[in-house]
Amino acid sequence: MKCLPTKQASWPVRKIFGVRKWFPPGEIQIALLQHCTKGKFGIKKAYQGFIPQFPKVSWKGITLGASTLRRRQFITWLAIQKRLATVDRLEKWGISVNKDCILCSSEKEETMEHLWLECSYAKHMCSALLNWIGVVHLTTNWDTKVQWLEKQVKHNRARADVLKFLFSPTIYHVWNERNNRRFRGTQQESTRKLKEVAIQLHTRGNHQQKRKHVLEDLNCYPT
Repeated sequence: MKCLPTKQASWPVRKIFGVRKWFPPGEIQIALLQHCTKGKFGIKKAYQGFIPQFPKVSWKGITLGASTLRRRQFITWLAIQKRLATVDRLEKWGISVNKDCILCSSEKEETMEHLWLECSYAKHMCSALLNWIGVVHLTTNWDTKVQWLEKQVKHNRARADVLKFLFSPTIYHVWNERNNRRFRGTQQESTRKLKEVAIQLHTRGNHQQKRKHVLEDLNCYPT
């Protein structure tokens, strides 16, 4: 089989040529022939066939979405994976900082569980937004909270879509406020953050027909 110089080929073709290293000598031709139909080779079919298949993650529906900003998606992903640089993790890396939660001044160590389930600042933001959209949910475990949200966003309902949107900015604003207080010495009350989230929801959701009837009921700020 005669191969074109990879620099002259299109991006998908270069990727197909790149998978040659995955096959023992002589077997790449057999693999390529599997993607031929009536004697014609399908580049698209071959490219899709060579893409590694990984199991789908359950939290995909929470982190991905056109209405969520990329930096918020990343912070949300870190939170779901429990990889945010909380004080207990910083200590494991040899970084010494004040262990007390900077958001609620409760003198409790800042951990993932405390930050999202016990901290009064974060709890106020979460409970205020849930009450605002008429959702009741209580949990004492971060993994349980994430699993509950995964089930909620699977429903193709407007309120579930709003709940999904609110999750990422809530995580982002709490974490951003934590960083500002700990490293910059500035702070904002949770009520101001709640107003920002509400405005962002209406700004991004008004052009989506699916959310309009829900947003019409949310005509005040969460408190």
